[in-house]
Amino acid sequence: MGTILDLFSLPMVRWNAAEAALELFQGSSPLRVRPILRDSDGTMVVVHSGMLIPALRERGEKP
Repeated sequence: MGTILDLFSLPMVRWNAAEAALELFQGSSPLRVRPILRDSDGTMVVVHSGMLIPALRERGEKP
């Protein structure tokens, strides 16, 4: 299960909230395909449940 979560998670780093939102709305955010944030201790949280299925679909359709 850990390996699957690693495919869809991003490490939490200092990220300007305005830049993150702008990237998301422009479709260039890494959260689009990796909507789970991971803390250094391994704790994970989903950014928004509505982003999970599109992320799975996009990663699954990659050649």
